[in-house]
Amino acid sequence: DGVRESSPKNESNPHVKHAIKTMMDQGHLCPVPPSSLPVYWNHDHLMRLYPPPSAVILGDKSSERHFETYHGDCDFLNPGPF
Repeated sequence: DGVRESSPKNESNPHVKHAIKTMMDQGHLCPVPPSSLPVYWNHDHLMRLYPPPSAVILGDKSSERHFETYHGDCDFLNPGPF
């Protein structure tokens, strides 16, 4: 599916793999329909993932632990809760 895990703990969380695959497939950090969230069109281009970056760092306070995984040539990292 294009996602390589760097450690066994990522294999137990399919939500991480699904979220990253969705972000990369949609080319956006917030891949939800515009009807779900307000879109600030003047700043929306800052959330796009095209062209694909070499790394994305996701700071998510709800993450219980850090993860590092890959999708294609892009490295995704979450350092864990702040």
